Order: sequence, then C-alpha cells, then structure tokens
Amino acid sequence: GSHVDTVPAPGLYDGALGVLCGIECARAFAEAGYPGRHPLELIAFSDEEGSVTMGTWGSRALTAALLDSERHELSCEDSALRQTLAQSERLIRQLGMCVDPTPLEELAPTRAAAYLELHIEQGALLKGLGAPTGAVTGIVGVNRYLVTLRGVAGHAGTVPMRERRNDVVWRVARLVHSYWSYVESFGPDAVMNIGDIDIHPGSFNVIPDRAALSVEFRSLHVPILEELERRLLDVAGSLGGEVEVVGRDKPVSLAPEVREATLRAAAALDVACAEIPSWAGHDAMSFAPFMPTGMVFVRNTTGASHCEQEAADRDDIQAGLELLAASVMTLDAAQA
Repeated sequence: GSHVDTVPAPGLYDGALGVLCGIECARAFAEAGYPGRHPLELIAFSDEEGSVTMGTWGSRALTAALLDSERHELSCEDSALRQTLAQSERLIRQLGMCVDPTPLEELAPTRAAAYLELHIEQGALLKGLGAPTGAVTGIVGVNRYLVTLRGVAGHAGTVPMRERRNDVVWRVARLVHSYWSYVESFGPDAVMNIGDIDIHPGSFNVIPDRAALSVEFRSLHVPILEELERRLLDVAGSLGGEVEVVGRDKPVSLAPEVREATLRAAAALDVACAEIPSWAGHDAMSFAPFMPTGMVFVRNTTGASHCEQEAADRDDIQAGLELLAASVMTLDAAQA
C-alpha cells in the first residue's frame, strides 16, 4: 500500500505512484491466476502527510497506534477531527463505497506476513547512484519543536537601536544562525528545517513582542537526535526562548529479510537496485514494529519532492512495478 493524500502544489507521484502500482500488481496477479500462498491486500492510506492529523493517520489507525489525544478527539462528537471524518465518510458513501462500521478507536492491530510499499524517492540518492530502483534500509527519525521568544512591543521609529539589543527578531536570527551552523557540523548525518516563523503583531511600524518558529531536524541515528535536542534547548534557553516538543519519531529499521527478497528479485529481473535509507517519513514506519516491512523506491529524476518539479521516467516506473510484483512473489514463497 501507500497513500492517496498529498501536500499543496504537489508533484504527481508522492503516494499515488505506490497505490497505482499496487493496483496494477493485484490486477496482473488476478489475470495470471497467480496461486499465492497468502492473501494479498492493497491499502490506500489517508492523511499520511498530516494535513488534518499528526500524519500517517491511516496506517497508524490500522496498527492501533493512534495517540491518546487522537483517541480523545474521536470520542468527542463536536471535535474537529470527528467532524472531518464524518464529512469524509459521507463523501465515500456518495462515491458508492462502503465504510467499515468499526470505530477507529476500537480497531485491533492489523497482522500480516509482510508489508511492502512502493514510493518515489523524495531525494536524489538513486539519481546520484545511477540506479532506477532502491531497497530501503531504514526510515529517518524526525523531531519537531515550537520555539517561542517574547519581548517588549514598541514604536519602531521612536525606540533607539541601542535599546533594542533584546529585540525578538534579532534573537530569532541569532538562534537560527547558531543552530543551523551546529546541525551542519554533522555533515550528511543530520538535516534541519525552519518551517514557519510567526512574528507578532507583524506590522511595519511595531516592534514585535513575540516570535514563534517551528524547528524540525532529522537523523538516522538516535544519539544524534538526542544531541540535537540538547543543543536546541541550550541555544533557545540562552536567548530566553521556550521550547515545546511537538513530536519525536524514532528512526525505523526495515526488515532485512524483506530487503533481501527485493534484492534477489532485482537480480533475477536484471534491474539495478541500490540499498539506501529514506530521509522522508512513510506509512511503512507504522507497520515495521508489527510485521516484516520493506520499501521499494523509484528513482526521482529531479530529486525534488513536495513540489511540482517531482518527476520520474516511465522506464524507471516500469522497473519499480516489476520489482514490486517480483518482491511480493518472493516474499509469498518465503514467508510462513
């Protein structure tokens, strides 16, 4: 499976490619009368991107891994989440599809012999390696924070610069520069992003009294994530900032046996397949604690994602599709 939702101004392939390739695999197996040892289920997940929820909503619901806060919202008739789900259910029924009557908060964890997800790579590792496909070794850990700094409002023209050494925006600039430089010191083992900066009240002629910025960093290594958090707390604290933890997602190692099945299938198909990590999150993260889990990446010819420049060649997509089908058959034969 993969996801059908996306981000504003998206590319064509993020999520949807995996769903369509899964449908094509199921169709081809049915037409060929493939006598699988295990039932094959195809799932199209919702809100993987986190537009409404904390992200990977569909896969976390299926693995009974919803947060306590989300379960509470589901129990409240007037909550925004409950209303959004009710609206979605009405639309699904209008399309002639049925809705499982089991309340989401009562779903038991899904169990399967294996989970396999095809996805376009959301970076340029495969492009750099010259490989059309990839077998994913693990998924990066992601920590998110909201940092708030407070100051004193005033008239932008009448307060001298010498009296503005504690200016909120100046402290934000110092925080970003210092922390950015620190994350860079980890080289290829860490990345960070400042996704949003909110300056209050946000007027040309008013000295701001508050600034809030969202900080995210990623690494495949838990010790680095821990060190990056310590440094953020230190830097923000030295500038009078308050740090709120929004979320911590640990790195996820994908099953070696699933990856080996994909690599064997690639060798049999004579398709180049590189072992690479994923620096983006995926629904596969939700399944990895419960069952053997793997991912097949298709080369992104631009290396761009979450934007209209995302691209993939038809031949690479065909190679990924054939590798997905062959991996499923290899796993089907090997799994008990």
